[in-house]
Amino acid sequence: MNTIANCSFNNNTIHIEFDDNGMAWFRVYEIAKALGCKRIGRKAMIKQLLDFEKRKATIHKCRNVQESVLVNEYGLQRLLINISHFTNHSLLLKFQNWMFYEILPRVDRYSTFLKVRDKETLSSISELNM
Repeated sequence: MNTIANCSFNNNTIHIEFDDNGMAWFRVYEIAKALGCKRIGRKAMIKQLLDFEKRKATIHKCRNVQESVLVNEYGLQRLLINISHFTNHSLLLKFQNWMFYEILPRVDRYSTFLKVRDKETLSSISELNM
């Protein structure tokens, strides 16, 4: 899995990673942080996700290696429905509008593009302009 896109919401970076099938994956920690959720809220949100909506990944940051939970678009939608108990409603609405009307349409277009490209081209792509 490669990080292809970095976008920003309220000065919080949200990484979008694409797997070999072109499916987009989002880091739960970054979404929760952007929405001001506390650690206990993140754990509760992850428990509500179905197995196919999430996966664990190893994230390399500088000299640190961390385990992170990623969610696909289905998991992201479930997360945003269930997160209302843990965050400010107006901030959540702003995030949802940003994600659904700005980010996901770009992700869908890029994902479609990736599906028609061969694996050599996939490995040479390094950034999605957002």
